[in-house]
Amino acid sequence: MVDVSKIKKYLSSTVAQNAASLYLIHFANYLLPLITVPYVVRVLTPFGYGLVSFGQSFIGYFSIFIDFGFNLSATRRISVSRYDQGEIRRIVFSVWAAKLLLFMLGFIILLLLINLVPTLMENTNLLLVLYTATLGQVLFPTWLFQGLERMVYISVINLSIRVLVVVGIFALIKQPEDYLLYAGLNSFGSILAGVVGGIWAFRLASLQLLIPTFGEIWETLKEGWLLFLSRASVSLYTVGNAFILGMLTNPTVVGYYSAGEKIVKSLIGLLGPMAQAAYPRFAKIAADSKSLALYWSRLMIFIMGGIGLSISILILLVLQ
Repeated sequence: MVDVSKIKKYLSSTVAQNAASLYLIHFANYLLPLITVPYVVRVLTPFGYGLVSFGQSFIGYFSIFIDFGFNLSATRRISVSRYDQGEIRRIVFSVWAAKLLLFMLGFIILLLLINLVPTLMENTNLLLVLYTATLGQVLFPTWLFQGLERMVYISVINLSIRVLVVVGIFALIKQPEDYLLYAGLNSFGSILAGVVGGIWAFRLASLQLLIPTFGEIWETLKEGWLLFLSRASVSLYTVGNAFILGMLTNPTVVGYYSAGEKIVKSLIGLLGPMAQAAYPRFAKIAADSKSLALYWSRLMIFIMGGIGLSISILILLVLQ
């Protein structure tokens, strides 16, 4: 028998606030760029836009590699250890160090591939500019804020920076040759968000500098390994669609495809923030009561299934 008082205790308004915050991030990452798509496709032409989309899709593989499942594994560890300041500090710097190592390894792999694949070599400058965006991934501790269930302020920062990038796009992108500048603006936004997020993490979690041991870094990588494989196996045929298409055809075709794909992904991703917001709370619940976690897991399946069905019906009605 489930204790209703326990349910109220675990499922507080914090989850709803975090869900709203994560929807702000979703808006920033997927919906806000849709404002720029018609303008960018017109100015850069489908060829230039397709070229950037091709590069972003390819770099997307490196993004998955650098994340390495930490958004799940580190979030779970932070959530369970949220009241242990020393453990949180050790987790944070171990994850940052692990991601930095993966970033450097990814850069070496990128250089090797550029020198081996002619199509990539033709777009060396573009790929190098786009790869700098992954540095923002290294710095931005989404897993920390999610684990602590404190996403509100960081979401506002993320959204604000995205708005600045959009303003920059409309102000600076004026001709087809500006496709590198367009890529650079997106990368700059990612890096700036990472820097601001990192600074805010120090303040929010009262962090002090700590150099993790190799053993701690290795343990962090081991914990994220299976989650990385799970995500990577799916992403091989989802994240890299524009890249695969670009290897088979020309950038103009990629441009038309990517413009449509961005709209589709923004709709598909509407369920993501709810799952992300609930995940750290479920991790804590599971550590305290497996029966309570099972109860809420079943309830979430019905809730998310219902929302997913509603979105599908809405899309069918709009398309008719």
